[in-house]
Amino acid sequence: MYKVAKIIDEYKVVINAGSRQDVCEGQKYLIYAIDNNEIFDPDTGRSLGYLEIVKGTGIVTHVQEKIATLESATYRRKKNIPLFYISNILSSSTEDDDQEQRRLPFKDLVVGDYVKQIN
Repeated sequence: MYKVAKIIDEYKVVINAGSRQDVCEGQKYLIYAIDNNEIFDPDTGRSLGYLEIVKGTGIVTHVQEKIATLESATYRRKKNIPLFYISNILSSSTEDDDQEQRRLPFKDLVVGDYVKQIN
């Protein structure tokens, strides 16, 4: 099981796996922690396991023999708001429908968070 070995900043981490473990640039990984409270089925009482607390997803951007660098791959779409609406009156274009993406930081990272491949 791989883990976060170093936090570079809120968008970039180093994991304890590299080319020796077949990590390659472009691979996508989930960074998560495990909740301490076990979850039980309300009907049977059987254990369902522990909840994974998602901290974000990352793409491998650099690989070394024993470590790799991941950068945040979680995005939020935000709608562009035109500054001047007069262009909409004079034109039939729909500029206000254009959208751009903003990269989000990982959430509450700590060294030792778990990492697993998701692609």
